[in-house]
Amino acid sequence: MLKRLLPVLFVALLALTVAACAPTVTPAAADPVKIELVASPNLPAMGDVELIITLTDPSGQPVDDAQVDLLASHTSMAGMDMQGQATGQGNGRYTLTANFGMSGDWKVTVEVRGVTSQTIRKDFDLSVK
Repeated sequence: MLKRLLPVLFVALLALTVAACAPTVTPAAADPVKIELVASPNLPAMGDVELIITLTDPSGQPVDDAQVDLLASHTSMAGMDMQGQATGQGNGRYTLTANFGMSGDWKVTVEVRGVTSQTIRKDFDLSVK
């Protein structure tokens, strides 16, 4: 009887050990700020393009009084970069007029400061005709 029970106890003990060693899953924290970027005109062409950034908190409320900086780099032309600070318009909306001197694909990085103790960054792809 003991010889038959011993393998069952061993398997049960092994299963408990494996379960105890399994990693615990912690849900990811929500981003402190949701960052959205829209270009106007919607299909930007070379020249002046208004970039509209909207900031909202996790509950969907607008985030005002932040410092919002933009950095743009042409993805296939090294050294073709620009940067600027967006102006707050209220209701979580910030704008900046950028001059895209070359068509092609651009990476636009939005940096938000003053909302948390850390700088929040988000990259966007923008195609300029």
